[in-house]
Amino acid sequence: MTRSLTRPLKRVTVLAGMAGSGDLSIEREDFQITTRDELGMMADALADMVKEQREMVRVMRDKSVHLSALSEESAASTEEVTSTTSEVAEGNARLAEQTRKGRENSVEASKVMLEMSSLIQIAQNLAANADKNSTEMAGATEEGRKTVAQTVEHMESIRKSVEETEELLTQLNTFSERIGVVGDTITGLADQTNLLALNAAIEAARAGEAGRGFAVVAEEVGKLAEQSQQGAGEVAELVAKILEGTRSAVTSMQKSREGVEEGVSIAHVAGEALEKIDRAVRSSLADVRKIITTTDEEVAKSDTVIALIDVNSSVMELTDDHVQTLAASMEETAAAMENVATSAQEVSETSEELRNMTERFKVDRDGGESRGLAVL
Repeated sequence: MTRSLTRPLKRVTVLAGMAGSGDLSIEREDFQITTRDELGMMADALADMVKEQREMVRVMRDKSVHLSALSEESAASTEEVTSTTSEVAEGNARLAEQTRKGRENSVEASKVMLEMSSLIQIAQNLAANADKNSTEMAGATEEGRKTVAQTVEHMESIRKSVEETEELLTQLNTFSERIGVVGDTITGLADQTNLLALNAAIEAARAGEAGRGFAVVAEEVGKLAEQSQQGAGEVAELVAKILEGTRSAVTSMQKSREGVEEGVSIAHVAGEALEKIDRAVRSSLADVRKIITTTDEEVAKSDTVIALIDVNSSVMELTDDHVQTLAASMEETAAAMENVATSAQEVSETSEELRNMTERFKVDRDGGESRGLAVL
């Protein structure tokens, strides 16, 4: 009778030791205890415990593989965002150069318009001296026509620069929207990772004391997911600021272009008026008073053109400020992407550690393996 008790106990002890060493492929029949007494109940309890641990390890192994795949996707998305940020930074540099040129052209155009206004004043004085100064006034009006032609040429150059700047800002707006899409993808991945960590924590809680170590790992994974989500949120906030800035800049450039086109139109009108003045001087001194009236109107128009050029210069300066702000935002975005990449790497390393931990356990039997334990 002693032998009939000790042999099953030895078998239970050996199988429990195997389970403790990581072999969780043990089944109920391996105990070879068919009685329904205390030994049978103990074998049932041990078999159930091993089965629960086996299922838990399988779940951990599957989740670690899935988590590793998610971290790789997150790293790929981060790389794409970094690449897009670099493209936006390059476009921003080109935009800054165009804005600088546009501002220089505005200053030059303002100088030319001031010179033209001065010439019109001279024409008024010449008209007041009538016949004696008519020849000089004709020469002044001819010079005024040349000045207007130069002004139109400069205004056309400014218009072209403004259009190019507007196109670059539109491209920048598109790139920013792409960054926003990638940020949303990162947020989705962080949410999935957080859900996986929550499920893992639940499974660890079910395992009780045996799952305490796994619960710590699950908690760390959850923290990493929250950090990734926070980083993605910062990216989304930066992208929103960038979009707001670029849209405002596009609107400003559109207004600037309209102002330049109006300036060109006014310059053409000024040229036509100067031709009328020249014809009037050559045809009759009796038209001197009419010429004076006309030149008064042209002075007002030239003042309007100068004011428009000043507005355009202010818009260019504002655009340059936006460009500088955008450059700073791009630097912040790049830094945020580095943080996201670091978090993704940490998640990948954690999932690899988790997978290595589960590899220490055996959950499936090899083909033909037996638990006969004949020696017992």
